Amino acid sequence: MEARKESARDLIKRSFCELLLSKPYDDITVTDVVTNASVARVTYYRSYKGMDDILTELVEEGYEYCKQDLFPCLLEGNFEQLHMLIFDYATKMKQMNLRSTIYRACNAAIVTGKFEELICKNLQSKCFPAEKRYTVVYRCGIIISILHAWAHTDYQETPQQITDFIIKSLNKTR
Repeated sequence: MEARKESARDLIKRSFCELLLSKPYDDITVTDVVTNASVARVTYYRSYKGMDDILTELVEEGYEYCKQDLFPCLLEGNFEQLHMLIFDYATKMKQMNLRSTIYRACNAAIVTGKFEELICKNLQSKCFPAEKRYTVVYRCGIIISILHAWAHTDYQETPQQITDFIIKSLNKTR
């Protein structure tokens, strides 16, 4: 029974992400999500109270990835490893070829805002010196801003070009 619930959660999250590509966040309804996911409304409400719960869960999953892989590179200044991580992510972004620039920009701002709140909250709770905390936040801001702008231009540059530009920008923060 539990595996089925997890599978439904994955379907709901995937459906929500697909809808984020074509509609503004505030216009996505439960009906949209369950119809797109082919799950019953009751299944949705067993897993989530509202759209914000799905978004929060997705952002937290992204944060966990960053905490394990990205943040250590940002803290240590390991830009070689960071280059590989950003290139992989940029390649996936371009392969997805998100459809609507306007919706993408609107939704990216919402997701980015939640992500930045989570970064700040979690770094505050750690025993990092202020300089380290703000270095990570600043460097994440650079990465997020450049990737956001790149998406907004419909990926005119290649993933390699945008990754090189991000690393060049980050090198200026050393």
